[in-house]
Amino acid sequence: MSPNSATIIGSPVSPYVRKVLAVCEIKGIPYRLDPIVPFFGDEWFSELSPLRRIPVFVDDKVSLCDSTVICEYLEERYPTPRVLPSELVDRAQARWIEEFSDTEDAGQGEDRGRRRRANAECHGLSREDRARRRVCLR
Repeated sequence: MSPNSATIIGSPVSPYVRKVLAVCEIKGIPYRLDPIVPFFGDEWFSELSPLRRIPVFVDDKVSLCDSTVICEYLEERYPTPRVLPSELVDRAQARWIEEFSDTEDAGQGEDRGRRRRANAECHGLSREDRARRRVCLR
């Protein structure tokens, strides 16, 4: 594998794989997609992804699983163009949106319903009141 190439293991049907693919496209990082069905694979795949989840990212320096970790690695290794905002507060808000999207996409069942009820209860509250009621932000 050349120093500038990467392999992304996963299916483009997965929103998590698409998130990593989008960051690679934005940053101009060359990659090869190795499609695999989530939770399946051989022992080699289990070594790369102990939870047997996709995506897995492999380059000349590291092998990572978890889309958020992969995207943070890519943002730090290839700092331009930036994907995250440069301003601290904006960057924190972007990370929260990313986390919320990951959690919602995962369909967290009962926890998902609890968050929706909590967010509905917080509708109309000021930002300060929502901050005091931490449940609104989770």
